Amino acid sequence: MESTKRSLCGTRLDNVYSFTSHLASLPTTCFEDVVLVPLATWIYLLLLLLLFVSPSVLKSSKSTSSAVRSPIFRYRFGTRSSDAQGGVRPNGRLLKSSKEEEGVGGAPTTTTRSDEELASAFEADKSWTRSWPRTASSLSVLYSVLILCSLLMNVLELVRLYLSNRGGGLLPFTLLGILLVLLTSHLRLSAESKWRVAFVNLTFWALSLTFTAVKLATLSHLSDIEPRKGSKYMDSDQIIDVAVILGLYTLFFVAESFRSFSLIRK
Repeated sequence: MESTKRSLCGTRLDNVYSFTSHLASLPTTCFEDVVLVPLATWIYLLLLLLLFVSPSVLKSSKSTSSAVRSPIFRYRFGTRSSDAQGGVRPNGRLLKSSKEEEGVGGAPTTTTRSDEELASAFEADKSWTRSWPRTASSLSVLYSVLILCSLLMNVLELVRLYLSNRGGGLLPFTLLGILLVLLTSHLRLSAESKWRVAFVNLTFWALSLTFTAVKLATLSHLSDIEPRKGSKYMDSDQIIDVAVILGLYTLFFVAESFRSFSLIRK
């Protein structure tokens, strides 16, 4: 079987088949690069469009200001805060919370919290701010770096496909999807909008993971049929590249699943 040429797919062995034909129960590589793999981005763009035109997301900036704050934001150690519900004097003593009301004769009502209770709550929050936020920030940076790595791996595959006259199909749409995921992951949204965006990102990673796995199976099957001798992009090289991309997508799917679950619980 000789390789044939197509406009979007260049010169490939399985170009003799139509997009709807299957090779050993698997789609052709041209069908995967033009339709299947970019389909994850097209669905993602549609979900984003539906999400961001909804009123709950458009007014997220207003609802963010009314979100419930952790006690660590209600008072500060060693300073007064006019917008806090409770404060601390410069000598370290905790001020009364704004929820405390004076009773008859200046005596506090039963709703008054003792200094010891406020101090214990403050110490618990202070220990939390020393550990978890630092870890969360590190994981967020690592997550963003890995997304950039997946972007670069997709660019590498595209460049090598074009250099070997195999065409890149509509794979550049995948780059757009990855960039949008990276952007939406750092948007300041309300709690309700955050889990919705996280769910849309999770859908993108799930679809990308599934379609890329199908593509890897097709390449593995073609490695014996089309060894690409003398080509600038050997079968084995593309299999390694796609396998790395698939591994990154798996990590993103697990991370986004955990993030979505955490946001829904909150």
